Amino acid sequence: MTRKTQSADEYLNQAITIIEKTFRQVKDRNAPLAIIVSGGIDSSTLFALARRFFPHLQAFSLVSHQSHDLPYLKLLEQTFSQPITYVNIDDYSPDYLLQKLSFYRHQLPKVGIPTTLTHLSIAVGFHLLFEQISAQGIQITLTAQGPDVLLGGYHRYNNLPDQELKEKIRQDLPSLQLDIKRDSFVAKRNKINLLNPYLSQEFINFCLDLPSFLIHTPASLETTLGDGKKCLLRLLGLKLQLPKEIVNRPKEAFQYSTRLQKLLAQLTKERLAE
Repeated sequence: MTRKTQSADEYLNQAITIIEKTFRQVKDRNAPLAIIVSGGIDSSTLFALARRFFPHLQAFSLVSHQSHDLPYLKLLEQTFSQPITYVNIDDYSPDYLLQKLSFYRHQLPKVGIPTTLTHLSIAVGFHLLFEQISAQGIQITLTAQGPDVLLGGYHRYNNLPDQELKEKIRQDLPSLQLDIKRDSFVAKRNKINLLNPYLSQEFINFCLDLPSFLIHTPASLETTLGDGKKCLLRLLGLKLQLPKEIVNRPKEAFQYSTRLQKLLAQLTKERLAE
C-alpha cells in the first residue's frame, strides 16, 4: 500500500496532538505547574504550547552573569507577557555548589549514571532549579529533554544521508534513557514529578518516522529557520509565533549556555590546589 504523503503542517499538527496527550496526564490543569526554559527552540516551543493548556504555568530558568540565555529569555518574557523566575548560579557559594557536585558524584552511579562532568553539571543545575520550584509548592515540572537526539540537534548528525541519520538516532536512544534516569533521580530528591512530553514513546516513534526535511532543514529554509537542525521544532516555533531570534538560535547545551559546567570545573580545580 502506498503511504499518503503528509504536508509539513500536518506533521506539525500531529506533533502538537501528541505533546498535548502528555499534558492531559496532569489531572488538575488549574494546579501550579513549572516548566524549565532556556530560550532555546526546544523549551521555548514547549513553553508556548503549555501556556495554552495550563493557566497557572510558571517558568524557571538557570542563569548566571555570564549566561548566553538571558537575551532570549527576555524575548520570551516580552512575547508572552509572562515573567520568568531566574535561579542565579552566582547567588550560591562555592562550598554549596561543590557540596552538591560531591553528592551527585557519589549518588548517580547508584542509579546507573556515569559521573562525567556533563552528567554532574546537569544534575547540579537541575537540583538548583528543582529546589526553588519545590520551595514554591509546585510538584510537577515540564522539561524539554529529547529533541537534540530525536531531531538531529547534535553535530554528530550533520551531513549524514537519510538512512544513516535515522540509524544513528536509533543507536543513540539509550542515551535518552540515561537522561530520564538522571533527571528523575534529581527531581525525586526535591519532591518533584517530571513530565517529559518530547520523551513519550509516541513522540519518539513519531520522530523516528519523520521525513528527513523535518530533521535537517532544507537549504532553502535556512535563512528563515537558522542552523539547519531540528526543523520540525523551528517550524512549530514559527507557527506558535515565537520570536525569530529564538527560532533561528543555534543549539547550545544547558550546561554550557549557563556556564555552569565551566564554573564547576574551575571550582574543583581550585579546591584541589588548596
